[in-house]
Amino acid sequence: MNSKKHVILIAVGPVQPFIAAARKISDLASGSILLSRMSKTVARILNGAHCELVFPCPERLPDDLDPESDFGVANKILAVTRIGSDPAEIVRQVRQALEDDRMKLYAKVLKEIGEWDLDRFVDAERFHSQGGDYGEFYAVWVELGPDYKEACMRAEQLLAGRKMLRDFREPRWSTVDGKGQGLPKNRLDGARETVFNDASAKSKLVRDNIIKLNEHLDALGLVKRWHGRSLKTADAKRRKSFDTLSEVALVPYLVGIRTSSEGVQELLSSALASFAELGEPKHEINSLLFEDRFEVWTLENPGKCADELVVKARRALHRLYEKTRGGPQGY
Repeated sequence: MNSKKHVILIAVGPVQPFIAAARKISDLASGSILLSRMSKTVARILNGAHCELVFPCPERLPDDLDPESDFGVANKILAVTRIGSDPAEIVRQVRQALEDDRMKLYAKVLKEIGEWDLDRFVDAERFHSQGGDYGEFYAVWVELGPDYKEACMRAEQLLAGRKMLRDFREPRWSTVDGKGQGLPKNRLDGARETVFNDASAKSKLVRDNIIKLNEHLDALGLVKRWHGRSLKTADAKRRKSFDTLSEVALVPYLVGIRTSSEGVQELLSSALASFAELGEPKHEINSLLFEDRFEVWTLENPGKCADELVVKARRALHRLYEKTRGGPQGY
């Protein structure tokens, strides 16, 4: 029996790739909540495995550590084992629980997609194979001596060193009978293959505005997007929807136009009116004020409307740019 106490420090992630791989603000919000869910799972298992939680320190145990609670937890969890506990076995239990919770979440999302009659547009086998491949989990432990601060500092050093190492393993999803070969990659980070069978205008995922036309997502991208939809529903009493990244990035540009001469405002109205003639949904019209978005739209929607309408919209956009001495900044 182990007669010592240990400091256990665990980090889950990744954090930065969650931020980078997001097209909508709802993706960012969903990613943050999913990271917090992973951390709550770690904290919940540590709390029930003969450990004393140091961080986080919830007031209501175990309710705050429930996966569906509103309690937020950062991606680092610190705990102290009790005498007689094996830190290696505790970490093994935590890792297994994290894997089980992740697969449970993926199964829940796939079930809901089926209830919406969307499962025929998603490759379930590829979705599940990618589900077990994702996530970072780093754990270190240090024997707790008379100096608690020194033990914590040593644990931080070991964790930093562990993060510098990389595991190079064959991806699970690439071994599914070679079905991943020749498929489009996830548009947000290019790492994994799409889980969609169809992302064309025929897909109900596109028609229901869950994904954009030809927007391919991997399993995690779909989980975040689907979870983001439920966030909108739960948040409906406080707000109608999440702002889009385009709307946020356009704010300085539009404020500048409102405070400038009346002629510029007329050019803006003319450009927006010409975008509406293209048949673009009202909630997407503002995004076409970015020239690169406009050109992508013309490539993705060939023949959607008469060529003269596209030329008219492009000219209206360029006239606006000439008056404002350039277009809006992306970020």
